[in-house]
Amino acid sequence: MKKYILFIFIIILIVIAICYSINVNNNKKEKINNSVTINDIDNISSVMLKEETEGGYIYYKTENKELIQEIIKALNNIQIGEKIDVMFNDSGRYYIIEYNNGTTLTYYFQSNYYNKDNVNYKTYNYEELRKINIPEEIINK
Repeated sequence: MKKYILFIFIIILIVIAICYSINVNNNKKEKINNSVTINDIDNISSVMLKEETEGGYIYYKTENKELIQEIIKALNNIQIGEKIDVMFNDSGRYYIIEYNNGTTLTYYFQSNYYNKDNVNYKTYNYEELRKINIPEEIINK
């Protein structure tokens, strides 16, 4: 009888360990921004936000180093999770980092999801980035 109880106890422990392992692997979160650090601030000339609306785009831009640092910190705090099979129209936000050498790095969000290679990913801490007030850029056409 004791052998059966010990056997059942070991089986239960194995099942719990497997369930825990599956849950941990399914909840993996990665940093969205691995390539831009606070040390790069001096190499960044501006950050532009291009926001999709029903009537077209609204552009925002800053060259303020303190505001750029705040944006980079917020990007560094965003984590992405699992893939989501959802696509949105007219709700995209492009964050475009412009470097002094003319190159750019773009992050695209659809609603609260990070879009990379036309695949949306669940985001964590994205609201911090959305709360940052970047001045609207006047575009003369």
